[in-house]
Amino acid sequence: MSTIGISLMQGITAKINPPRTVAVRFPLGRVTGPPFDHRFQSKVLSDAFEALLEMKQPGTILKLDHKYPEGQRDKDCNEH
Repeated sequence: MSTIGISLMQGITAKINPPRTVAVRFPLGRVTGPPFDHRFQSKVLSDAFEALLEMKQPGTILKLDHKYPEGQRDKDCNEH
């Protein structure tokens, strides 16, 4: 069974050299996106699984183009 990781810190991830990883530029603790935004989170996960099928070389890190939604970065997840 193949695995894939999602990384918030591409530089550190590269030093660890996991088998396959997608990198996102999201705040710490928000690996798949804003809390309770199921559509956004599902898209990130779907793209990660799709990337898994394309990665042929061990140690590959692929950057996902997702942008963290404006106004969500500083929102407290307790508001929901």
